[in-house]
Amino acid sequence: DEPKRRELATRFEATQALGYSQAADAVKLVDSGRGVDGVVDASGRVDAFECAYSLLAVGGVLSSMSNSHTRHIPLSTAQLCNKSVRLSFGNRAAACRQLFTTALKLIRAHRFPVIDIVTHRISIDDAQKAYELAADRP
Repeated sequence: DEPKRRELATRFEATQALGYSQAADAVKLVDSGRGVDGVVDASGRVDAFECAYSLLAVGGVLSSMSNSHTRHIPLSTAQLCNKSVRLSFGNRAAACRQLFTTALKLIRAHRFPVIDIVTHRISIDDAQKAYELAADRP
């Protein structure tokens, strides 16, 4: 479902939304070897996390937002210190709590095609089923 997610990201004003296998080459074309200031990895995959780190400039921020984080961070403290990297971790639940008010304002303003990201409609009577569906998604 990655192509669909990337297409949605551009509809929601992402400048670019690339698969991690394409990201390194794309960054090299525009940054002259400097790296980027920030990368968001929402995959929960070790190889994507490592790629995200490799794209960062000194002082960059790597935000890992996933419900399926890896068991360990595949980077040494020396690697993190050499780039003075800042890490931010969270999952969907944390992001929802932090961004809920802003998201409601954007929905009410009809700024984004929110209906395009609705995947399920569940009655309040089936709330437990909704939580289970959300918990099972990577």
